[in-house]
Amino acid sequence: MYNSDKQVLLVKHTYLSKWWFPGGGVNTGESCEEALSREIREECGGIEVTDFKLCSVHHDHSISNHDHVLLYAAMVKGNQCLPQSRTIEIKEVKLFPIDKLPNDLDLWTRSKIKELSGQYLTKGSKANLS
Repeated sequence: MYNSDKQVLLVKHTYLSKWWFPGGGVNTGESCEEALSREIREECGGIEVTDFKLCSVHHDHSISNHDHVLLYAAMVKGNQCLPQSRTIEIKEVKLFPIDKLPNDLDLWTRSKIKELSGQYLTKGSKANLS
């Protein structure tokens, strides 16, 4: 998730120690895009996203042999305020400039931001994502 200021939306869970992309599972009868919108609203305090673009699909063997991760790029609508309250699952929600990512960012998340930044965020500028 990114915004017009070229910032990336990340969450810190109460049960994990690093920053991650927001996300979660798809409910029965729900499309992947519906699940993405719902998970963003749930994890990020009602934030709305638009312009979904499926970027890649990954098979995650760590949870089950049937688990797949779909990585989407999506635009955060307008100038929405980030929630200040915490939930049972989410400790913190924050927008980060791509050249000032947190040190405790999950390595897979960092690699995907780096991979996608040229297409969705930088548009000609060079960001240091290493």
